[in-house]
Amino acid sequence: MTATSASLQTIAADAVARGGAAGVAIALADGDAPAVVAFAGDAAPGRPASAQVLWPLASISKVFSAATVLRLVELGALALEQRVTALVPAFRGDGRDQVRVRDLLAHTSGLPYESARMGERLAALTPLDELLAEALQEPLLFAPGTGFAY
Repeated sequence: MTATSASLQTIAADAVARGGAAGVAIALADGDAPAVVAFAGDAAPGRPASAQVLWPLASISKVFSAATVLRLVELGALALEQRVTALVPAFRGDGRDQVRVRDLLAHTSGLPYESARMGERLAALTPLDELLAEALQEPLLFAPGTGFAY
């Protein structure tokens, strides 16, 4: 273990010990590859932090998703008024045909926050394609653009 790796491990462990987080992952990159990684605590209840664990990032992922989508809009690869069905053809039925990229970013799509069984799904390490298939079956809470649900 290098001095940098040991320092990062100490920082991660201290953050967990102080109660600042249940689990911590730190990665320093050199170019495209991680140079040093450190983990401490739990990534999810009963799941020790590691690179092999699916971390439930929840709301923090919205920041990265919104920035990425808006960059793609800036580059002309996406449009805020574009229907999601143009990007995900299986995203149909129950009013989904009317959902725009803008609605996804603004929480006005009518989609529920998550499956009522999401905790169970994460604990079982359910593959992403199964999570998406389940999400496509959930009924919308309201017609796209007519309400707000976070």
